[in-house]
Amino acid sequence: QDNRGLAWFLPPVRLGGNVSYGVAKNYSNGQSANQSGLVTTLTARTGTYIWRPWFATVNASLAFTHSANRFGNIDSSSKSKSVAVNGGGQLNVVPLSKFPFEAHFQLNDSRATTDQLVGNSYASERFGFTQRYFREDGDALLGWDRNIQHDVVTGRDTQDTLQLRITTKLGEHDLQFNGDRSDNRRDSTGEKAIVNSLALQHSYAPDPTISIS
Repeated sequence: QDNRGLAWFLPPVRLGGNVSYGVAKNYSNGQSANQSGLVTTLTARTGTYIWRPWFATVNASLAFTHSANRFGNIDSSSKSKSVAVNGGGQLNVVPLSKFPFEAHFQLNDSRATTDQLVGNSYASERFGFTQRYFREDGDALLGWDRNIQHDVVTGRDTQDTLQLRITTKLGEHDLQFNGDRSDNRRDSTGEKAIVNSLALQHSYAPDPTISIS
């Protein structure tokens, strides 16, 4: 037993990646066009726990992708570069208990530029949580997610999603309740859309040969 107190350490990180290069030549209407590209990707993943593995676990990943392309024909030539960043993480608290909690996030960010100033920019973010509760005669779930998308043309879109699910068993009866709410917003135009959904399902099975829903 170590009596010096808590020991902090860095979790192991798994590194990987790949490099690819492609060359193509296209012919159309008596003219030829050349295209070449180099794509480089570097990835890193890790996973660890907080205090004890049964208390909380953490997983994370991160990836960088760089692309460089060149296009040319007898009249003109152009080139483009893009950098994409993808990452995510997940936290699980008391995952083996009756009330496990899970939180997550994910991001995708891509920036593209060309020598002709014709670019494409797109990014997205997603984060949320789920809280569960398990019982001998059923379970319950509460979840929330926010999805944000950034586009150079349409601007920023935001979607909030809320989910509630409750299931229970009363003898030969099974009851399931589902409630969903989706709130969508577009900042550039001020548009909004809200969708609510409620569903209740009742199943009755007095014996294996009879089932009514």
